[in-house]
Amino acid sequence: MKFIKKPVRRISSPHSSFQYSEQSYNQQYSFLTVAQMINIRKNLSV
Repeated sequence: MKFIKKPVRRISSPHSSFQYSEQSYNQQYSFLTVAQMINIRKNLSV
């Protein structure tokens, strides 16, 4: 779960997260991280 460190602050604002990820990372990478966070949050909620 080390990779959570970076996207952690992005979860707060999903709208701005895409803009930030576009500038700093590739859209593909940001999309993967978002998908991973969603899966992890689902697992945690369960």
